[in-house]
Amino acid sequence: MQKLASTGASVQVLPYDRHLAAGGAIRTELLSRATRHPVTRLAADVFPLSRQRRCPLAEPDRE
Repeated sequence: MQKLASTGASVQVLPYDRHLAAGGAIRTELLSRATRHPVTRLAADVFPLSRQRRCPLAEPDRE
């Protein structure tokens, strides 16, 4: 958790959810009611971090 915290990300405890346990793409409408709030909090925490980090593959070629 210390390594994760050093990135600015927080740790979120999610309740068991059959849709998440199945793996694959997450479809929010299939999440249980108890899981929706923690998942929304997780997304809100991660989004600003994704905006801070730039992926070299997403950069346009500069020649």
